[in-house]
Amino acid sequence: MQSRLDSFAIPTHWFKETFTPDRASELTAQYANEFAEFKKRTAANFAAIEPLKVRLNVDPAVPVDIRTRRWTVAEDTMSMQRPPGLQAPLPQTQKFAIDVVATSGQYGRLTSSIEAFIYLDGAFRYFGRQGRPFWVNKP
Repeated sequence: MQSRLDSFAIPTHWFKETFTPDRASELTAQYANEFAEFKKRTAANFAAIEPLKVRLNVDPAVPVDIRTRRWTVAEDTMSMQRPPGLQAPLPQTQKFAIDVVATSGQYGRLTSSIEAFIYLDGAFRYFGRQGRPFWVNKP
């Protein structure tokens, strides 16, 4: 699972191309910490599915699906809080809801989260939690 999650990381070249050298190294380190939290949180969410089914009295035999859906229209990066040292335009940020859904109609969605991503180098990359870019303090 960790290697699949790693594919959501923003490549280091993006920081060098998007920010001034002093800010690129600082934001790369900040992103590494935030991305590690994303991986940890995502792995914990997967591990918590079966205990959640027990807590909600969902039959353990009922399978679940992980579904993603666009949460809102793409965020306007022009109004986004911009970090100092920005030297290139930011890509469009998109929020996605990630739902854990019991496939039996009687149970429905068990839990969900909202994560922000950017599309970069042909892939979606983790950009922040709950629609905030990684450089903004957590809610």
